[in-house]
Amino acid sequence: MQDWSYFWFNDLQLTVELSHEKWPSYSEIPDFYRSNRDSMLAYMGEIHRGGGFQLSSPNISGMVEIKQISPASRNLGKFAFKNSEFYKVLPVGEYEFSVQEKRKSPRVIKVRVSKDEIKRNGNYQTLR
Repeated sequence: MQDWSYFWFNDLQLTVELSHEKWPSYSEIPDFYRSNRDSMLAYMGEIHRGGGFQLSSPNISGMVEIKQISPASRNLGKFAFKNSEFYKVLPVGEYEFSVQEKRKSPRVIKVRVSKDEIKRNGNYQTLR
């Protein structure tokens, strides 16, 4: 399911296994929560470490090609977007997004993902 969802919808899913038992007792759940709360909150914060864009017009679809510029130069691939927005969780570095709407010239935006900065808006850029 995780591979399928990532391939078709660019969704990241996670399965957390905290016990060796398939069906642990309900009474154990508060201990699972207490033992893992801080690490889960830190993990959830990482989903805001990435970049994306929102188009000012509604209901636009297209493709975006992402190239990492630094620390290493590499092509991360092409991804579909719809409903005028796109977001990708990315490691620290600098990126170039080439946004291709249907029947328009591509637009290139620079995206910087830093280690110590989590932007309130999720590091979205608005394209007009």
